[in-house]
Amino acid sequence: MAPSDNSTESSDRLLSYLEHRAGRSLRSRQAIDQYVDTLGVSPSGAAAALRDPSLRITAGVSVLALMFLFYYFMDVGVQISSLHSAVLTPATISSPFDHRQDRGERARSGVKTDLPS
Repeated sequence: MAPSDNSTESSDRLLSYLEHRAGRSLRSRQAIDQYVDTLGVSPSGAAAALRDPSLRITAGVSVLALMFLFYYFMDVGVQISSLHSAVLTPATISSPFDHRQDRGERARSGVKTDLPS
């Protein structure tokens, strides 16, 4: 039934083709409105699937989850970048019981002192 050229067809022929494709008779305004409602086209042009509340809720929750993950990773990145870096180098190990003020004195003298009581 599809024409091979771009000629203008009569409205009766187009209506019969639409009825054939739709599988129903479209001879009244009410029949056309019912057919359009089953297609899911709203006056604003949005599909019926977007009007489904469960789909809208699922999409909203998934967007919120993505926003939370983005915030979390950005926050972790900022906190890691704000950490102070410490460079550890080998140092002289001293006894934790050595309470003298001049710690270099022990290394120079070589004399062992008694532990304080």
